Amino acid sequence: MTSALALAIRVALDLTLIPFLGFLGPCVAFMASEALAVGVWMARMSRMGSPVRIWQTIWRPLAAASCMAIVLRLVGGGSVYRLAAGMVLSTAVYFAVLIKSGAFSKSDLDLASEGLRFVRPFLAKWTGQPQRNPT
Repeated sequence: MTSALALAIRVALDLTLIPFLGFLGPCVAFMASEALAVGVWMARMSRMGSPVRIWQTIWRPLAAASCMAIVLRLVGGGSVYRLAAGMVLSTAVYFAVLIKSGAFSKSDLDLASEGLRFVRPFLAKWTGQPQRNPT
């Protein structure tokens, strides 16, 4: 129900904000509707006896996003290659800050590592290269 409400609010905000803000309108609408949905979910969790400490939950992603924004601001405009490099660098900075700040537990990182092990065989098969025997 909350997701449906957030979607309805997002569509209404899109229709309202696009004429005034242009391409920025959907960005604002998305942030507002998702913040509302997450706020409702956090309030429900608190009522169910599992309070969410907002600052402990969001400081790491906020710090990482701020560092990402700084990198993107420094890259600025320019060629497509410069923007692509800035995108890759800012994404790497984002995840580095998240990992260094302890946003992921050791088991989270182990699961991600295990999940990414399929990439090399997939790329080898996709490009037609012979696969190495893992044993």
